[in-house]
Amino acid sequence: MRQIEIMGSCPNAIIYKAKKIINSINKSPVKSKKLSGMKSLHSIRINRKYRILLSNDDRIYVGNHNCYEKKIKSLKKRSS
Repeated sequence: MRQIEIMGSCPNAIIYKAKKIINSINKSPVKSKKLSGMKSLHSIRINRKYRILLSNDDRIYVGNHNCYEKKIKSLKKRSS
């Protein structure tokens, strides 16, 4: 089971939409973007302000764009 981590404050509608997208990953192809320099991370855009960050170690991060950028920087530092 994948662990979902909410970064910062997210409205309930965003959390619901993120869970819906995550559950539909196995059923249908979801448009995700691989992050440059990070082999194990993929990004899915929920809306203009919020994103989902998927990692291969069964963790899912949901947050606004600022928290998303900070998380990517911390994961890059941890991996190097």
